[in-house]
Amino acid sequence: MSAPEAVVPQNPRGTVNTGVGLSLACQFATYVLFHVLGSVWNPLGWGTLLWGVLQWFLVVPLIINLKKQGKDKTVKGLLIVSLLGVVLNEGLVFLGYLALNNLRY
Repeated sequence: MSAPEAVVPQNPRGTVNTGVGLSLACQFATYVLFHVLGSVWNPLGWGTLLWGVLQWFLVVPLIINLKKQGKDKTVKGLLIVSLLGVVLNEGLVFLGYLALNNLRY
């Protein structure tokens, strides 16, 4: 007789860690996209300023799709990290612009 195989139940509502991973992937994709485009298209760095806000063009369709699938916990992780990302990104950009502004005067 062989030992029975362990069955690992899958969580039908998803996991918060999956949402965190999806949010980080969206932030990284927008970071790369807007730093590449911002350096070519706009040397002042407006791509960096808009990076935290424009990541929501990726996040909102993910939220809608995951809600339809019933992955409530994944949506929770996605929302938490995405909102923190916007606050941190915009806050750091704001502080950077303040520092540059103080250096000019």
